[in-house]
Amino acid sequence: MVLQHWYGTNWTNNMKKIIHILNLIILGSLLSCDSQDNDLKITEYVNPLIGSLHGISCSPEATCPFGSVRLTPHKTRDTINALSFYNASSFHPQNTPDIRFLPVVTKPDTSDKPACYVKQNNVTYNKEQACPGYYGITFNNGIKIENAVTERCAIMYFQYPNKNTHALILDFTSPETCDSVMTTIWKVNNRMLEGYSKSLHSENPEQTYFVIEFSQDCEIMVGNETFVPLKNGERFKAQNSYAWIDFGEKTNKILAKTSISAANIEGANSNLAKEISHWSFDKVERDAKQAWKKELQKIKVKSSSKEQQMAFYTSMYYALQTPAISSDANGNYKGPDGEIHSAIHHTHYLVNPNWQSLQDVPLVFIMTQKKRVRDILKSSQYDARFVDKTAHTDTLTDILATNCQYILSAIGFYDTDDTNSQLQLGTPSFEKIVIRTAPDKRFVITTSKESDNHIYINEVWLNRNKLERSWVSIEEIMKGGKLNFTLINK
Repeated sequence: MVLQHWYGTNWTNNMKKIIHILNLIILGSLLSCDSQDNDLKITEYVNPLIGSLHGISCSPEATCPFGSVRLTPHKTRDTINALSFYNASSFHPQNTPDIRFLPVVTKPDTSDKPACYVKQNNVTYNKEQACPGYYGITFNNGIKIENAVTERCAIMYFQYPNKNTHALILDFTSPETCDSVMTTIWKVNNRMLEGYSKSLHSENPEQTYFVIEFSQDCEIMVGNETFVPLKNGERFKAQNSYAWIDFGEKTNKILAKTSISAANIEGANSNLAKEISHWSFDKVERDAKQAWKKELQKIKVKSSSKEQQMAFYTSMYYALQTPAISSDANGNYKGPDGEIHSAIHHTHYLVNPNWQSLQDVPLVFIMTQKKRVRDILKSSQYDARFVDKTAHTDTLTDILATNCQYILSAIGFYDTDDTNSQLQLGTPSFEKIVIRTAPDKRFVITTSKESDNHIYINEVWLNRNKLERSWVSIEEIMKGGKLNFTLINK
């Protein structure tokens, strides 16, 4: 039997555009993670720089699977003005203040307005690298920055040129929206800052609580009109403010750990205490890569085309970023009602409230995220108590759906059943696919064909039984087994 399906002009055209962009960008993308061609690990098939090459406007983000935080550069062409650390689990991300970090090698004059001083220190860069959970960049002034993340925190490594000022700017303004941000900062000791920021004029404003700890004693100056010293135990509160951190000249290598929370300062501290209680940058980077490896290898594909594999795993990488964890390490989270709740027996996620049952969840998650799906549905059901389900749509949900559709089609499935119980069969893009549906269960998909021109399905065998239907059930996949496609050229 030859199976043919039509799924609508708009969807088809959009997928063609996505795949075309993926292939264009990925052809020259091995610079994101250097490795031997014959020894690529699964995380090295992911290119977080996708979209930032070939003139396409997009910045890479360092994040963990389903992580609540993102770290991304703010760039204009070849100029960088900050590294932005923000909360991806906010109900209103456009109204949620972020924290922007910019290392500098100059000192402000007493007459300098902080905003002008920051603008003067925007610099060009000549090299950037990105892997899952990691982002690095080198400025033309000699500053090198490396960043690695956990689910709720980040660690940053700053290496300054010798015989220069070793300093850091913290930017608490919101230049994109021109919104006014009120920030309160207090200096805990010579190595730690705490505080919170809130948009003043946005509809549905969100508050961000933060903790920043440095590996080196430092002097801190804060202000919006002019910089003034901030002493231990002292608080500073102002709109559209900045902080200038001076690390002195003892060392040109500085580490900074930071955590943010939508709930309260206790949540931010609990995140840092649980996830980065040490000062090992390598450990954070290694753990982030391992976390991504664990998730990505739940679907293994085999192909002679490296570009095809990179397109698949990069798409899977983006799919596994949403929904984001919204509960802190201590279990507290801010709900859509604006109140603080506690997730005692589950991890809480920022979920579209329309996800009320398994039939609403992407099939890729059902096949590979059994435990996480339970928490996702519980989160959705909890949050649905406080929001209008019909009004909650967002771009991230659309991006997730697009990536999940591509992943399914690439492994030979199409979701046309509203009950999420059946998958229609299509032609797989890979020679072999292994889906890990449980720790001890695998569903293996293989193709038998004489040449690359053989793209039409002739026969399908499920566990040595010839299929006389054009679909398989989710139940059959979850049990594990083997599915073989025999392809012909007409």
